[in-house]
Amino acid sequence: MAGAIARVTPFVRADDALAAAEWYAPMGFELFGVYQPDPHEPRFVTLRAGDHWLFVSEHQGDAAPNTLVYVQLADTAAVDAVARAYGAEACTWPWDMYEVHLTDPAGNRVRVGCPA
Repeated sequence: MAGAIARVTPFVRADDALAAAEWYAPMGFELFGVYQPDPHEPRFVTLRAGDHWLFVSEHQGDAAPNTLVYVQLADTAAVDAVARAYGAEACTWPWDMYEVHLTDPAGNRVRVGCPA
């Protein structure tokens, strides 16, 4: 084995990374950094929720459209709170997870859940 994995960070693609950052805020993600060396260049945004990171990129090719990201929370109450923030409802799925299925403004799919 090469070494212990320190972090795995998903990328999502968005035409407006700052709007996407606002959309992810009710899940607990905060804007950590914006990289844009020139005002005419695409932005690269880093979001953080504690030790967990999510990258949002306006760069073509950084992530495929319609990406799926899974955010696992501690319990059903936390999942319900996120679902309410987006005007949605969570439920228990046949795979024994309690989840809400969302779509961000760029069309990326986001599942938020916990064991049922």
